[in-house]
Amino acid sequence: MHRDVNPSNVLVSEDGHVKLTDFGTVLMDGRLQTNTAPGMVKGKVRYLAPEYISDHICTFRVDLYSVGVMLFEMLTGRPCFQSSNSTATMLKIVREGLPFQELAEMAVPERLIEVIQKATARDPELRYASADAMCHELEDWLEVAGTFASPSRFSTYLHQHGLFI
Repeated sequence: MHRDVNPSNVLVSEDGHVKLTDFGTVLMDGRLQTNTAPGMVKGKVRYLAPEYISDHICTFRVDLYSVGVMLFEMLTGRPCFQSSNSTATMLKIVREGLPFQELAEMAVPERLIEVIQKATARDPELRYASADAMCHELEDWLEVAGTFASPSRFSTYLHQHGLFI
C-alpha cells in the first residue's frame, strides 16, 4: 500500500508514462519501519479512504480510493472535500462520501461516474479487485468514447502544448 496517492505524488514522464513517487508512507511486507500509531494517519487528508481514517484494517484498496478522488477532481476542477480544517474534512469523507451529483450535473458520462463510484465505495470490498481491473475498465471506456491515447500520443500532446518544464 502506498497510502499517499495524491496529485503531488503523480508525475508524467516525457515519454507519456504516469509514475507514482514518494514512497515514504508505503506499508509493505518485510519493510523495516515503525508501525503507524493507532489514531494517527499518514498522507494528504483529502485523499484518505474512509477505512483508513476510521482506523480499520486497510488494504491496497485505500490507494484505489485515492485514484478515484483524483479522477473526480480532474473532472470537476475542484477539491472533492473542502472544509475549514483536517478534522472536518475527515468527517465529510467518512460520513458523506463524494458528491456524485456534481458529476451528473456536469454531464460526465454515466460509465465514467460508475468507475469513480466503484473506486471510492465506502465499503472497500465493493471497490475494484485490483488496480489492473480499474485500469482496464477506464481503458475500455476511453476506447468506446473514442478518446484513448497511447503514452506516445499523450507525450506528443504534452510537448506540443509546452506542458513540460
